[in-house]
Amino acid sequence: MNFFKQKNPPKNPFNSLSEENTFDNSCEVDRKLMISNELKNSLNGIYPVFQPKVSLKDKKIIGAEILARYTSKDLGVVSPKEFIPIAEEHNLIAQIDLKIIEQAFIFIKKELDSNIILNDFRISFNLSLKTFNQVDLVDCLKNLLKKYNISGCYFEAEITESIFIKDINKTVQKLNYLKKLGMEISIDDFTVGHSTAQLLCLLPVDIIKFDKCLLDSLDINQSKGTIIYKNLTNLIKELDLRIVAEGVETKDQLDFLEDLKVDYIQGYYISKPLSKEVASIIFRNRTNSFSRLP
Repeated sequence: MNFFKQKNPPKNPFNSLSEENTFDNSCEVDRKLMISNELKNSLNGIYPVFQPKVSLKDKKIIGAEILARYTSKDLGVVSPKEFIPIAEEHNLIAQIDLKIIEQAFIFIKKELDSNIILNDFRISFNLSLKTFNQVDLVDCLKNLLKKYNISGCYFEAEITESIFIKDINKTVQKLNYLKKLGMEISIDDFTVGHSTAQLLCLLPVDIIKFDKCLLDSLDINQSKGTIIYKNLTNLIKELDLRIVAEGVETKDQLDFLEDLKVDYIQGYYISKPLSKEVASIIFRNRTNSFSRLP
């Protein structure tokens, strides 16, 4: 008998690692499959939340961005970073966009029916490439306005660069149709690298939303980040467009943006996205001066 032979020899660490990875990958695949099947079966788990936007000029809430969230009946709350790519993969993103847009219309209708004054207040909604390219998009929005008997002046359509890099002429035409409905247009996720800058004089837009990464760059290199942010701010203001600074998370960032006289801010320093019930209460008191929200 070999007394030096171990009863339980150690497993090959590489085999163990391989087994763990296989297990993790299997769980990930199962989870993705569950989300895919649930979304394909029903979009009932999709619901809206509202993230407020505040004017730095008078410290009042001037609107909010409506965002899609998803709660799975089996998995609970699922991050947008997880469910949105899956929805895109299964061509469900346009259905989700339109569901959330209708929720924005319902929200405004309810506020108006409650005699809430909404002067200069807009709910912005996202238009993905898939949704924007739908032939009947304008008719869909027109029909929703008619269905709820409200004006387009309470809404803002957010688009990204992916929408207009292929066919600028068709994009401009459709954006003009949206503006005829009374809606404003904003460009979302604007950054230094955008080829969008050279097209700003052609696009019928009202607002530019600076991507969070521009503020984050101040933490990486404050000197260069400041120069970039200031120059972009000056460029947009010279074009007579308004600016929303996204991703504001600290008092220092707020002070920096106030010094630059940026128009509006949005981010967790002001408020996390709110349920429609909480948003309604907050927006009804929006004439009060800004304070950090729940």
